[in-house]
Amino acid sequence: MARELLGRRWNAGMSDLEVAEASGMDLETVRRLESLAGQLPSSDDVARYRSACGAS
Repeated sequence: MARELLGRRWNAGMSDLEVAEASGMDLETVRRLESLAGQLPSSDDVARYRSACGAS
């Protein structure tokens, strides 16, 4: 999943900070989603990340 999220961000030409700002999440959460370190992400966080990158 982390690769898919990173791919979406790169394809959108966004930085991790831009995704954080667009999604309303903090930068730490975005970085955790991209690395899948620690606790599994919630489906809401994944949806917000995808939406911030332009996914429907």
